[in-house]
Amino acid sequence: MTGLRNDHKAKMAEIETALHAVHAQAKQESGLEGSRRSEDVPFAKVDGVDPEGPGAEAGIKRGDFIMRFGPVDATKQLKDIADVVNANENKPVRVLVKREEQIMTLIVTPHRWSGRGLLGCHLVPV
Repeated sequence: MTGLRNDHKAKMAEIETALHAVHAQAKQESGLEGSRRSEDVPFAKVDGVDPEGPGAEAGIKRGDFIMRFGPVDATKQLKDIADVVNANENKPVRVLVKREEQIMTLIVTPHRWSGRGLLGCHLVPV
């Protein structure tokens, strides 16, 4: 009986080693090795902020890089931000920005104000 347990343990260790090798190879072949998560990659830059707009109220500044805007990240298109803004009028939206070397989370609430749009920000693709 002891021989069977030892054989079982040895086989399980062999299987574990083989599985690690298979997953490492699949990861490397798919290009995921060393890749960054999509939320770590800036996909838009704030080109302008109206000082009276909702974006400025939330702390968004010209030169900020947008890494995530609600559910929108680098895997999506810039126009998807407009859909999020329109769907969340008067509701807070979490925005991940990179300012210089600092990454921070801001909460912006898109709403009507005296200027154009619901944010008062102009974004350009990176």
